[in-house]
Amino acid sequence: GIISAKDREVTFDNNNTMKLLQTDAAINPGNSGGALVDGTGKLIGINSAKLASSSSSSTSFEGMGFAIPSNEVVEICDRLINNEGKKAAYLGVTIDMRYTTDVLQSMGYPQGMVVSSVVENSPAGQAGIQGGDIITAMDGTELTSYDILASELAKHAAGDQVTLEVFRLGQTLNVT
Repeated sequence: GIISAKDREVTFDNNNTMKLLQTDAAINPGNSGGALVDGTGKLIGINSAKLASSSSSSTSFEGMGFAIPSNEVVEICDRLINNEGKKAAYLGVTIDMRYTTDVLQSMGYPQGMVVSSVVENSPAGQAGIQGGDIITAMDGTELTSYDILASELAKHAAGDQVTLEVFRLGQTLNVT
């Protein structure tokens, strides 16, 4: 295949954005996560996603693949190896990504992250977070996107306490 872009910014359904290699090499179910190599067999990336259209119109396309660049793969692996044995901070909630800031505001709700479910006995569960709650802030930082939530959570170690501002049934609550 051919590399057609080296820093293609791709936003996924979960609103995470990554800069990836764009290639026309076939990426099919079962080979995502496989090696993307150059003509001499050197690793240049790890296949991670493909973009496809099921439309039958003349504008449909198939086979645009994306790979994580190998230098970024090394950085990710180094972080994982260096944190071996350390637990990451964790809330224990699933966020419903359909409710963006714009959607919530159009419905008359504050911006934030809508909780779709809570893991039983998780930190969020123990704090009383419930499905349907809107987490609007963490330690005073407004949560306008999942990336901000993930970034704020990454500042903490397992066992740290955070204060969440939660909108529930017309009331704002603070929970630890």
